[in-house]
Amino acid sequence: MLYSNGAFSLSYEGFEPYTGSYRQEDGSILFDFAADGVGSSLGGPDALGTLNGDLLEVRYSFEMWTGSDSDNAVYRRAE
Repeated sequence: MLYSNGAFSLSYEGFEPYTGSYRQEDGSILFDFAADGVGSSLGGPDALGTLNGDLLEVRYSFEMWTGSDSDNAVYRRAE
């Protein structure tokens, strides 16, 4: 869920939701899971999202991918 105030929540059934902040830049969505404005310690965002119609493709940074079992994914908008 992307909120208009720049916050997001990513939920998986059976797990506590992941939350943080996001911003849009050059047609992409940059996710910051710590919501501290720093992003990945390797530089860049914790994850990068691209919208294509009702689909949001999310690609995680190497640090997020290896440290938290986050897998790149495509999400469909739910009404």
